[in-house]
Amino acid sequence: MIANEGLKPFLPYSSRLAAIDYIVCDESDVFVTNNNGNMAKILAGRRRYMGHKRTVRPNAKKLSALLMARDKMDWDTFSKKVKISQRGFMGEPDEMRPGRGEFHEYPYSCICQKPLNDVETSRSRVQVGESYGENQRMGQKNVRKPPVSLGDNDDKLTG
Repeated sequence: MIANEGLKPFLPYSSRLAAIDYIVCDESDVFVTNNNGNMAKILAGRRRYMGHKRTVRPNAKKLSALLMARDKMDWDTFSKKVKISQRGFMGEPDEMRPGRGEFHEYPYSCICQKPLNDVETSRSRVQVGESYGENQRMGQKNVRKPPVSLGDNDDKLTG
């Protein structure tokens, strides 16, 4: 943490303070969101994409009810109920199914990291679709584009 004197030059600049906040939250081992705003979602997405770091999202509805009733239960009961209410909100790896949530909070892995058999499946789909569909709409029949290199293994893909 920066002491008060260290922060003094940044105080007149809200965007610089926001940048410091972003960096600290991104670099932390655990990030607990206090809202469901864009910055929290973008940070959560970056933390997932760059390698898993726990991002805890408090379940506000359930926690609010528990906090209101905390005087009516002992610590062990309260603790157990908090853990139950937070299930699925504690930032476990792969807690969200693909295709759910917003793209900047739950980014897909890089296409380059797909297993080779996924590339083989894509290759057959591209060759079948390319030979007739798109080219026919342009008035061209059975016109193929030159092969495109996939990279290191020098496999060819019609592109």
